[in-house]
Amino acid sequence: MDVIRNTEALCAHIKAMLKCPGNTPLDVDALDGEFRELGEALAVADKCLAEQSDFAKALSKGDIEFQSPMGAANPLTGYFKTIQSNMRHLAWKARQVAEGDYTQKFDFMGEFSDAFNGMVDMLRIKEENLMKEIRAGQEKTRSLENMNKIFINIATGITQGIAVINILTHEVIQTNPAYDEFKEMTPGLAEALVKFSDENIGFIENGSEVNLEFDAGGRTVYYTVIVYTLIWDEAGAIVFVIKDTSAERLLKEYAFQDELTGLFNRFYGMKALRQMVDDKRRFTMAFVDMDNLKYVNDNFGHGAGDGYIRDVAGLLRVTSPDVTACRLGGDEFMVIFPERSEKEVWDLLKSAIASLQELNKANHRPYYCNISFGCIEVDENTMLNVSEILGVADERMYEYKKANKKKPIDAR
Repeated sequence: MDVIRNTEALCAHIKAMLKCPGNTPLDVDALDGEFRELGEALAVADKCLAEQSDFAKALSKGDIEFQSPMGAANPLTGYFKTIQSNMRHLAWKARQVAEGDYTQKFDFMGEFSDAFNGMVDMLRIKEENLMKEIRAGQEKTRSLENMNKIFINIATGITQGIAVINILTHEVIQTNPAYDEFKEMTPGLAEALVKFSDENIGFIENGSEVNLEFDAGGRTVYYTVIVYTLIWDEAGAIVFVIKDTSAERLLKEYAFQDELTGLFNRFYGMKALRQMVDDKRRFTMAFVDMDNLKYVNDNFGHGAGDGYIRDVAGLLRVTSPDVTACRLGGDEFMVIFPERSEKEVWDLLKSAIASLQELNKANHRPYYCNISFGCIEVDENTMLNVSEILGVADERMYEYKKANKKKPIDAR
């Protein structure tokens, strides 16, 4: 009998089953007779440990339906079965609480029991307080019913449109003359209000604001709508107070927009740049100058020059999804790239140049179109003001232009 060999085999198996139970079977038949009984006992212990490990893993993942194959034959899983039983009971109680039964308590899991019972008490108190608030709200609703008739009289004399829509039936139950005029001007208005009430029922806050946009015979009409909920003739209703803000919107767009390109103008661009610096944002600003615009205007007309300007503006607008592109005037543009490095912006503008030149070829233009640019990366620690940032980018743009500008090619 080789005592050393048998002992080493048994020790190796004990180490293996402690490290990863169930994965290293023991060859009991290879053991000598006096060691074989001990080997068989170790094999059973290995199986028990493996099942205990599987049981623990299942419980740690929330699987409270795990079945023990060895059942009562495995003495190592006894406490796990107790934990499993407690977890099942706790899950049942939690479901009862979720259905509103706040009498559910238990005391067999120490501090966890205290936390669960405290949570149930808190939910019960919150529900009681909520019911008090609901009853108070119902009282307020009844008082509002008395105000409906007054509301109708007032609504008739104001310039804002008023529409009252039944929450459940979507019936338009009350309007004023101003609303009727708005509806005639924009036929889809009633449908838009009904759709809003249908999609937001249960989530509407009194005084919340909605902006609507309609095409009215080639003219865009903008409405700002303030929304309220109340009881109208013993039914839930939504009141829409509608103001035509088209003139205000158009004035604002003209104030911030460059008419030729549709980009932001110099006023808006400087405001945006100043805001980025004040907010200590990280960004890269590019100063862009068109090459040969004067040549195009002088030799091909301002119509061609305007087309050239619009092409450049369109390419700058799509360089990045969050870009702020502004036309400063003439052939100069400013582009702000939030959270972009100077290297990233350089690559984006190079790509824009390539797209511009492809556009030139596709349109068979008899002159060379290109842009020059200068970039400056700014972070939250910058000591530069807005004018200094523009100055640095402008200087770098002229350095780029000096190194890269080509003469216009007149192919006429």
